[in-house]
Amino acid sequence: MSIALNLKFTSPYFGLSSHSEMKLRGLYPALGVKSGFSEHMWSDRPVYHAVAPPITSLHIARISFDDGAVVEFPFEAGAIGAFALQRLLSRGFISLNTTSPESPPLVYYRTFSNPLDVSLAISALRYSRKLNDQRAVAGFAPVELAPGNNVTDDAALEAFLRDRAMAPTFGHASGSTSMLPEALGGVVGPDLRVYGTRRLSVVDAGIMPFIPATHLCTTV
Repeated sequence: MSIALNLKFTSPYFGLSSHSEMKLRGLYPALGVKSGFSEHMWSDRPVYHAVAPPITSLHIARISFDDGAVVEFPFEAGAIGAFALQRLLSRGFISLNTTSPESPPLVYYRTFSNPLDVSLAISALRYSRKLNDQRAVAGFAPVELAPGNNVTDDAALEAFLRDRAMAPTFGHASGSTSMLPEALGGVVGPDLRVYGTRRLSVVDAGIMPFIPATHLCTTV
């Protein structure tokens, strides 16, 4: 794959700023979410309800920075447009395959389980259309084949993203053994040792509690 350029945009660049209809800092209230963050973070994982509020607060702080990228638009030498959310709030989990211990673990991404991620993805899709209208790109006469420029309704765009367009991962695995306090669901401490074990450490991208707004290969 040949990537000519990657653009990482902070919230002001694609319609989530104080100069637009929706401020990123106030995005939860704008979505009608005034309280109960834990229900949106861990709606079907009650075991996490106790640790969700502090983790959610950290996430909100990260996506509220004006200088922190929230969406990446990779430009390739091809005909497919794409974007990648950099500040996800949906949280998945990983577990052992109890019926086949020697098989790979079971991964549950829970993509779009948080409504804020849906809103960010729709905004990014809309902004990608603006990119195609720029003079540098418009000269190539790009045509949107799916879902099509005639699709503008939020519900229709969400359905397209869920059913046909949004992959749960960009192929860079991380966060399965997060470095967090054990009480917050962490697996390893600052010394990289796995809680409750001896002579067992994790030193790869699994220890990242949050996905950085960059390519993991350059971070690790």
